[in-house]
Amino acid sequence: MCPPALGDTMDHQQTWAAKLAASSGVDVRPVPEGRKNMTPAKTMLYPSAQMVNDAIRAIPEGQSVTPNELRTELARRYNADHTCPVTTTMMLRNVAEAANEAHRGGAAPHVIGAGDAEPAGREQSSR
Repeated sequence: MCPPALGDTMDHQQTWAAKLAASSGVDVRPVPEGRKNMTPAKTMLYPSAQMVNDAIRAIPEGQSVTPNELRTELARRYNADHTCPVTTTMMLRNVAEAANEAHRGGAAPHVIGAGDAEPAGREQSSR
C-alpha cells in the first residue's frame, strides 16, 4: 500500500468541513506540570476548531493577528489563563483545510463556519 500523498493525512471518511462542524465544547483544564513558562495552578484552554474559526471570523476586515494574539484572545473569551499552542495550531489547520475544501468546491476563498449558508465575506488573502 502506498503512503498518503503529502498533505493527504486526513481520514478519508470525513471532510475537513465535517470535522470543523463536529468540533465543539469548551475544554479548560489546569496547566499540566512541567509546561515551560506556565504555572501549574493556572488554567489552559484547548480550543475546538469552531472556536478558532469564530475567533478568526471576528477579526475586522483588513486587520490581522498573530498566533500568539489569537491564543491570548481565545483565553480571554473562555476565562482561561493560557491557550494550548499545539492544539491551536492543529485547529488552525482544520479551519484552513475546510476553507480550502470549500474553495475547491467552487466557493470564494474565505473561512466558512460550521452550518454557514453564506460566505464569511472575507478573503484569506486579506490576512
